Amino acid sequence: TTEQGCRFWIDRGIDFLICQNDFALLAAAEKALCQAMRAAAKKTQKHMLKSKILGMSAFTFFLSLATVAALTTASVFVKPLWYKALPCFVTVAVLYLSANANKYSYLLGAANSVLYTVVYVVNGLYGGAVSGFLQGVMLQAAIFVKWSLSPGVKKKPVIKFLGKRNEAVVWAAMLGLWAAAYFVLRTLNGSNALLDALGFSLGIASFFMTIRAYAETWHIGMASYALQVVLWSVRIAADIRELPLLIISVYGLIKSVEGLLSWRKIRREQQSITASVHVPDTADERANE
Repeated sequence: TTEQGCRFWIDRGIDFLICQNDFALLAAAEKALCQAMRAAAKKTQKHMLKSKILGMSAFTFFLSLATVAALTTASVFVKPLWYKALPCFVTVAVLYLSANANKYSYLLGAANSVLYTVVYVVNGLYGGAVSGFLQGVMLQAAIFVKWSLSPGVKKKPVIKFLGKRNEAVVWAAMLGLWAAAYFVLRTLNGSNALLDALGFSLGIASFFMTIRAYAETWHIGMASYALQVVLWSVRIAADIRELPLLIISVYGLIKSVEGLLSWRKIRREQQSITASVHVPDTADERANE
């Protein structure tokens, strides 16, 4: 019933037929064995394909499908401006591809972030435009280039944890940046300066933490998307055509929670591979060493 047991009896059977000089039966047995192996390989490939489709998780698949349906419905009834609706649809595709670690998701994401930057500028959200350009265009383009330099190798970054003490320092620095950005945006008469400045500071913090592959970047991601939900809800009160941006913000918030769980899982897998070698898990441990 095991692969090793099957191989043992197949080898014994071939030895027996050779000893009996029954080459006709040996040829027939080899032909039947090849057919069985092809059938088994086909069944295995089919199972792997099914696992790949569903393993992206049925939740992810149906969430993406529901988001596209909601965006399509909103586009039909509220008729948003095309340059506001298009990046929302592209975002669903980007996150769908990134679930399979497809490097082109980052190239598509970088191009899509240019459209988002235009949306923020048109709405007078200058802080969001700057952080969207830095976090979206520069970061994703850098990841695409890095992955392209090692073709055929499905590498994942070594996930690290910042540690509670260092994460507290990051949040404190981010709040200071928020205050400074609010002062600048208010001077420029930006729209929703308070929320826009917060989005800017969250985006900058997320940019540097993602570059370093810290899992806590998803805490910032959740805060950022939650902020966007509030921001676009406020904008919808003035213009219902902003509805697609609210829908994609809710989608991003859910995906941020999923991303945090996924990075924790990857970290556990990496720890199991390097179990024989002590790898400092947090910034605090690395400082102590």
